[in-house]
Amino acid sequence: MKALRAALAIAVTALTLPGYFLSQYVYWNGDTATYIRGLDATTLPYLSTAVLFVIVLLVAVDREEPSA
Repeated sequence: MKALRAALAIAVTALTLPGYFLSQYVYWNGDTATYIRGLDATTLPYLSTAVLFVIVLLVAVDREEPSA
């Protein structure tokens, strides 16, 4: 389970960092509106939702039963 969580953390970081730097680049170059429209037109919201569900699933699966 630790390996799966580590792989998810690496994947999320690998997806987040380029997006962050690209958003900063287009912001400082004054083309933010086009960038935002492009994000809304892609499958990025679906990818974000899928990653969120995977994170919740990993947390739920890894929970231990409390001792009585």
